[in-house]
Amino acid sequence: NSAFEGFKAGEYTFRNEASSKIWATAYDFPAINEGWVNKTTVKDGTLASGQSFVFNLRREKFQDIRVRKAIGLMFNFEWSNKTLFFGLYDRVTSFWENSLMKADGEPDRPELKILLPLKEYFPEKVFSKPAFIPAKSMPNRVDRKNRRRAEKLIKEAGWKLKNGFLENEKGQRLEVEILNYSPAFDRIINPFIENLKLLGVDAKHTRIDSTQYTERVRSFDWDIITSTYVNSMTPGLDLVQRFSSETADVPSRNLVGLKNIGIDEIVKLAVKAETRKELNTVIRALDRSLRAMHLWIPQ
Repeated sequence: NSAFEGFKAGEYTFRNEASSKIWATAYDFPAINEGWVNKTTVKDGTLASGQSFVFNLRREKFQDIRVRKAIGLMFNFEWSNKTLFFGLYDRVTSFWENSLMKADGEPDRPELKILLPLKEYFPEKVFSKPAFIPAKSMPNRVDRKNRRRAEKLIKEAGWKLKNGFLENEKGQRLEVEILNYSPAFDRIINPFIENLKLLGVDAKHTRIDSTQYTERVRSFDWDIITSTYVNSMTPGLDLVQRFSSETADVPSRNLVGLKNIGIDEIVKLAVKAETRKELNTVIRALDRSLRAMHLWIPQ
């Protein structure tokens, strides 16, 4: 806030705005009206940030992909965009959004050449269906169609509704904590929490200071957090940090704790790629596989 006030007063002369709320509501000061400040949106060729809710796969309750899919269906991006973000955002769907490395449609032959030898490690839809895109919701707070889909998935995963809460065969509740350190995210997380409660999830939002947050994330003491997949335009060894099994159990950029032999093999191919064309094909196969595993809930 202090920095923004300084900009309005002319203390510095260039500002990159990251808040949709401020962009939509706060750029109405005298310098704008006088034409001294030029407010403009510039398209660029960078990768999208990949901001998302991410699951801690080290938790037993998130081992079942159906649970992750059900929880993801309860986040209504369309309502959030309309109500909270002034309609300014497009939803991220790929780990390499806004690039030739984004997987689109069904896999082509070069991708299948990479994927088919690893068939046992991925869901069947990776090989025969278009790359996964999150379901769209009606811009009401709860989309009934997606809620019914989530209820079906959660039931198939063995969770039953008892006294308003989902329980497994051991009588344990499906508890989900979204951990956060920024008040700016309250307005995004709290409606999501309420939607999860409608599903029967014992959901809560815990906001702590950044030092506690860092310590809990490093010690894997969390269920869901907001993070970003800021991947490279020329991925290579950085993929080991983000997606390899060898970094899953140590503090690293592999926040979710992903361990998958198929992903490990694709990462090795990316590191060995000798041409841009080859690298693009390998990363599209990787992107397609990661998206099918529902590791994140894109924002």
